[in-house]
Amino acid sequence: FPTTFNGSEYFLTFDNNKKRIDKRISLYRRSFTNVIRTQFSEDKSKYETLLGMYRVKYPFNVYSSFRVTASIRSDRSYYKVSDAPSFNAPIVNEKRIGLRLEYVYDNSFNYDINLLHGSRIKVYVDAMNKFNFELIDGFNVDFSKGFTGAIGFDARHYIPILNHMV
Repeated sequence: FPTTFNGSEYFLTFDNNKKRIDKRISLYRRSFTNVIRTQFSEDKSKYETLLGMYRVKYPFNVYSSFRVTASIRSDRSYYKVSDAPSFNAPIVNEKRIGLRLEYVYDNSFNYDINLLHGSRIKVYVDAMNKFNFELIDGFNVDFSKGFTGAIGFDARHYIPILNHMV
């Protein structure tokens, strides 16, 4: 709960590491109310986010793995009704579906608190698409709302300096 008590946030994760392929299911929900004060009125808008993720990880050995993560996200924002303009304000719904492929190599270990030794490398490709889903007048799915892609690389090598610095 936020310190201002204007919303809530939940995060649930379930890991299944029993077999060679590791699986993870995550669910995240956040909602908060934003107060917009003007000279003559006070409007309240509500924001809600729901995010679901499913990840499959295939480890090659102790240090390296290949991961695939699929996600779906729904964002909703609207004004809380306090007068006629806020009653007529539109409800904004945005839905996104995403896919992430990544290769991770990590042979680092904790030498001491906040002191790591070893190397970490991550190479990833992200793809996210905004879509529209409607059940009114039949079943309608439209994936042509926008596409975003990213390619990334992160490499770190921790070198010890004087036993207490990296």
